[in-house]
Amino acid sequence: MIYLFLFLDILLKGYGSVVASPDGSFFVVCENDKKIEVSFGDLDAKACKIESKSNNNIFFPEGIEGLFQEKYFFSAPLAKATGSDLIMKEGLSVSSDALSFSTKGIASFDKKGLIVLEGPDTKINYSGSQMHTQKLVIENENIFLYGDSFFENDLFSFSSEGPIYYWTYEEKDVLSAKNFDSFEYSFNEKEVLDIKGKDFLMYFYKNDQLLLRVAEFSLVFNDYSFFSENVSVQKFEDFLHIRSIQGEMEIKNEKNSIYAKEIILFDDFSWKATNGVRVVF
Repeated sequence: MIYLFLFLDILLKGYGSVVASPDGSFFVVCENDKKIEVSFGDLDAKACKIESKSNNNIFFPEGIEGLFQEKYFFSAPLAKATGSDLIMKEGLSVSSDALSFSTKGIASFDKKGLIVLEGPDTKINYSGSQMHTQKLVIENENIFLYGDSFFENDLFSFSSEGPIYYWTYEEKDVLSAKNFDSFEYSFNEKEVLDIKGKDFLMYFYKNDQLLLRVAEFSLVFNDYSFFSENVSVQKFEDFLHIRSIQGEMEIKNEKNSIYAKEIILFDDFSWKATNGVRVVF
């Protein structure tokens, strides 16, 4: 505790004043509207009031703001440091280059680099799109969403019982969900594809290309039903290329069944089957 106090005393020089009690508690307040600098682990923050009532708990009753791991900017109106964790409540917001997060619940940052947000109305904004979830965990720049989760943007939306994963590679971003309840793809301005499946991987490339992989794929439109164990869906300007990765794709209506490896779905909802087509009447 003495070490912490001395560290704060050096850090606060010129920014505020420290009042310490014999029991080890202390109170720090800023002066001249200059916030107090606080550092521990990968966190560099500022606050205007800091108090400690015990050796293990430091409180920020007027809020805190700062930078975590040199990439996540954050602010919260109420926070406390307990051991190696910074715990924040009631209106936390976090932002980085491509992502921003917020929750009305509780969030924690720890010295190992783990960020956890959970509670009602937890939201993630990703490049103009939005995800809603019950619990969000960020570890080594990977993002995990737990509980019932929902994602939406202008092109597609889906809901999942979770978890949903998000992570980045050098040339693409990836979304993955093991159990999604629904996936709606806005293929053109008039029609929406309702895709069913077990799990999927979605790749966002820098040149705005989109590649989707779906297990236990099913799709119904225009009196036809499409089924496949695994498919890849690639978006082009005026059509979708749907390719069966495992086995053939079965295309059924009331009169016959068509088997093919690939279909081209045009933006007027006409389509053609290619690559080894078989028709069973």
